[in-house]
Amino acid sequence: MQKPLFEAFTKAFVEKALTVKVGDGFDPSTQMGPMANSRRIEALERLVADARKKGARVLAGGERLGGRGYYFPVTVLADLPDDARAMREEPFGPLALINPVASLEEAIQKANGLPFGLAAYAFTNSARNVDQLTEGVETGNLSINTLEASVAETPFGGVKDSGYGREGGAEGLSHYTIVKNISHSMTCESGMCSTATRRSPLILDHPLPWTSHDPPSARFQGSRPRPSPRHLGRRTHAVHVFVRD
Repeated sequence: MQKPLFEAFTKAFVEKALTVKVGDGFDPSTQMGPMANSRRIEALERLVADARKKGARVLAGGERLGGRGYYFPVTVLADLPDDARAMREEPFGPLALINPVASLEEAIQKANGLPFGLAAYAFTNSARNVDQLTEGVETGNLSINTLEASVAETPFGGVKDSGYGREGGAEGLSHYTIVKNISHSMTCESGMCSTATRRSPLILDHPLPWTSHDPPSARFQGSRPRPSPRHLGRRTHAVHVFVRD
């Protein structure tokens, strides 16, 4: 959060966090249910204790609720040092970190200093800031003025230690296909190029008239005719075809 807005934003955030009702997930009035297991409770407590020890302010929550169940309240930490574990580890729990930054450049620098890059979120009314965030933040998913990281029609995935590849969108479908690269050499004599009969629809199965230009077929991509070091007085043409199984 930029420094001019830091205190006011933090105060409003804490007030809202304290109103979240934690309880039985089957209770219609519950706003946040329990953690997945006891390990999450222990991990959150360790992160909070480490942050507190290193000078962070615990403004809400920070301790397990009651003696039964895996309930942990929305916890707000402010002014964390960069070496706090919570700044570099995924809590998998209701842990909100709020730190002041002097500029957008500083915020992007701190974000890119992490070994992770699955999703990033930003809120701004400036088109210039949007351009800077789009170009500068190292992440697989960037959401601006929304918490929706992706939908089924768009690719979802991370960078750096957050993984490789994508799921969703046209990019996700490519991981379910096989791309085949075929190099086919043809020998040309007397102005005609012959090629072996192939049943693939992407390969011509008849002689190809030779000109000084590339073959006039949109199905071929290759180089211009060049002398063959293997056959004096002949020309060869390399055809590169991509076939998708």
